[in-house]
Amino acid sequence: MCVKQSLDERKLKYPQNAFSYRLSGLGFNFFSMFVPDLLHEFELGVWKAIFKHLIRILYARGDDSIQMLNDRYVNHPTFTAQLSHGS
Repeated sequence: MCVKQSLDERKLKYPQNAFSYRLSGLGFNFFSMFVPDLLHEFELGVWKAIFKHLIRILYARGDDSIQMLNDRYVNHPTFTAQLSHGS
């Protein structure tokens, strides 16, 4: 069953994006306008290698940079914690 048919059965309206409506006739894909998130451009292995390198740079500084980074991670709520508290 297609989405439109399912919505019609429930008397719901099918949402139409204004960009899609106006630009699709010109052959323009409006999704190409959105800038992708940098992390979605990295493969997991590449991100891990870069993160390890950044950690090594912080260790090389010799001060409490690593502890400061660790504190920031510890003090930042997890995504699931934000969902359960309604934040």
